[in-house]
Amino acid sequence: MLSRRRHRLLSEKVLKAFQGTFDPEVQLYRTAEVLAGELNADLCLFRIQAGDPNTVLLQGVAGDRTLWPEGTDAEKLLTQIVSQGSPVSWHTSEDKPSPFAGSSLTSALVHPVTWHQRPVALLVVGFKAREAVGAHVVRTVSAIAPTLATLVRSIITRLYQVRKNEVAGELLRISEHLSASPDVQICLSQIARAACGLTDASGALLRTSVDGVLKVQSFFASDLSGFDAIDTPNDLAIAEKAFQGGRSIIAHAADLDHAYPAGPVGRNLMCIPFADEAGMAGVLTLFDRKKENIPVHFGRLEREIARTLIRVGLMAVYHIRKESEVRKISRSLEIRVKELTLLHQISRAVLDRTEVTAVLRSLLEAVTNIEGFGFDRAFLFLHNEEEMTLRGLIGVEAYPVGTDEGGSEDTAGGVMHVELDDLISGYSLGVSMDGGVLPRTVLERRSFRIRLPRDRDLVSEEVIQYLGDVHSFATVPLVAEDGVLGVIWVDNLRTMRPIGYEDFQLLVSAAAQAGLAVERSFQAEALDLLNSQLIDLQNRMIQWEKMAALGEMAASVAHDIRNPLVSIGGFTRRLRKLLTEDDQGARYADIIIQEVDRLERTLDNVMSYSRSYGLMERKPVALYSLLSECAELFRENFKKKGVSLQRQFGRDLPELVLDERQIKQAVLNVLFNAGEAVGEDSDVKFEARVEDSGELVVISITDHGEGIDEQDIERIFQPFYTTKGTGTGLGLAIAQRAVSGHGGEIRVDNRRGEGVTFSICLPTINPVDQALE
Repeated sequence: MLSRRRHRLLSEKVLKAFQGTFDPEVQLYRTAEVLAGELNADLCLFRIQAGDPNTVLLQGVAGDRTLWPEGTDAEKLLTQIVSQGSPVSWHTSEDKPSPFAGSSLTSALVHPVTWHQRPVALLVVGFKAREAVGAHVVRTVSAIAPTLATLVRSIITRLYQVRKNEVAGELLRISEHLSASPDVQICLSQIARAACGLTDASGALLRTSVDGVLKVQSFFASDLSGFDAIDTPNDLAIAEKAFQGGRSIIAHAADLDHAYPAGPVGRNLMCIPFADEAGMAGVLTLFDRKKENIPVHFGRLEREIARTLIRVGLMAVYHIRKESEVRKISRSLEIRVKELTLLHQISRAVLDRTEVTAVLRSLLEAVTNIEGFGFDRAFLFLHNEEEMTLRGLIGVEAYPVGTDEGGSEDTAGGVMHVELDDLISGYSLGVSMDGGVLPRTVLERRSFRIRLPRDRDLVSEEVIQYLGDVHSFATVPLVAEDGVLGVIWVDNLRTMRPIGYEDFQLLVSAAAQAGLAVERSFQAEALDLLNSQLIDLQNRMIQWEKMAALGEMAASVAHDIRNPLVSIGGFTRRLRKLLTEDDQGARYADIIIQEVDRLERTLDNVMSYSRSYGLMERKPVALYSLLSECAELFRENFKKKGVSLQRQFGRDLPELVLDERQIKQAVLNVLFNAGEAVGEDSDVKFEARVEDSGELVVISITDHGEGIDEQDIERIFQPFYTTKGTGTGLGLAIAQRAVSGHGGEIRVDNRRGEGVTFSICLPTINPVDQALE
């Protein structure tokens, strides 16, 4: 075993050799010289491996350099020894030739230098005259190997740091170059190219995840030809594994996907997954690394370089995207400002006008009024849906203020508007798909931007001849809630300026605003009508409240009268039975009984009117049976007067859900009024039918009397109003209240001198149930 003193002296010599210079190659050479002198060796080779057994980072050779046959099978032998990690010695004999072919060495020792059980260097000691490597040589090399490992580690660390500093400078330059890229795709291509230059790779594939699938975004190869990275991705399996695992993978040819034998990867590769905060994720594959055309493996330094480059590249991509978004937002805001200016002008014009034609003219003046975006001319064609035609209505032509153009002028915003109504008002065309772009704008409800002669097949020659030889125009539909009101046509006949996309979008926005404005004008008219109806309904409600109060009072009075009236009638009938026919008191008793009956009928009418129809007892009722009962009661009551009833309804009448008592009373009240309106030996027509596709039942009662006076026609349904000498005036009021409570109405057809027809209209569907549906 090597003595401590000798080991210490040898270590001091090695350290002194290292400390005498900062050049790694000189350090290795001086260390080899120290060891060769200490061991009396003819050759000493000290080599540092670059992270794998196949790669030589640095080496120093002391002694006779001709004794080491570089480029022979000896290199392969050294590679095997490094991979094994244990020392090996040889000596040459007659039956055992030297493994170092071409070398004059008789014996040699190959000893790996390891750091944490990983080979980082190789020491070769050779002798020409010594038949075998002595034991003291092996002990000396083994003893000094840990010291050498520490020194080799410091060299590697220093070289690694120097390379990192060099790469940092290159990355700074690359970062500036990437940030100046005009778009993302070019930036990705530059990342792939830069990665190859920094890691000595022959090529690079950059993939990003699109809907969970890796797709090639950039491919670069320095000296490969005839390969398409998309068609021959023999690195795909390893790239997907790295992406899914989120960890870098360094692989060799044996690990490649053999389903793609054509390439592009031939010897080795390194896959680096990446992801950024903006959601961009993927894998960068670098393949076939080499130095001076000698294949070398990817190492930790190359992996860190690639990772740093990707981080720099992703930042550049992020900034490119942000700049692009800012440009888009800026452009969008500019267009939006002009659009809002247009809409503001339209809104101001609309607020000052209520007539539909004035609103439309304001629209045309607005779209021809914006500086830099205004059109030369604008026309409006009105759509007639029944006749399926488009008819010219109004037209406007714009000129800058100061031009000598005649016509009706309306200057606003530095633009003079000339009316072209006379030009357009005489033009009309049919709406059909073969009629050109104007009818298609109506039928398809979409806008068109036309450039001639490119879109000649969409344009009618008649329209061009009528409106002028324009090279570019646009049409947009004027859409309201109920359909297409018309079509707006704009062009630049005077300036011949093409209608751009932004101009076109402004026109579409203006047409949408105008459609709303026109619809608002119609709604304003409808609102005025509803307001007047509401006032009328309010007046009716006041009258109904008065009548309701009167009805409640009448009901209270009727209730107080009914009990004594019943007693009077009952006692009078008993008294009448005690009197003979020739008794003078019998005639008075009959009069009392007759008047009591009349008062009871009056009380029944009052009570019926005051009873709320909100407490209806609805049930399915056969309408035919109900009307038949009413007809029999009518015949019985008017038999003495000789009034006949002509029935015109059959058993096919539907079954309705209603309050049978109230509807029966309503029909009887109208029937009895008709019987009283006609003279003796006359007739009343009583009919019923289904109308409006089965949704309405109409019960008509027609008399041939004198009719109703015009001054009375508006008051016939008012409670207690009557033109007869007898009666309470509640018959028609009760009928109307019962019918309206069922969602129906009573219509009156008054023919003065000829008679009256009362029509009771009842819906076949309960309006409450219909509302719930």
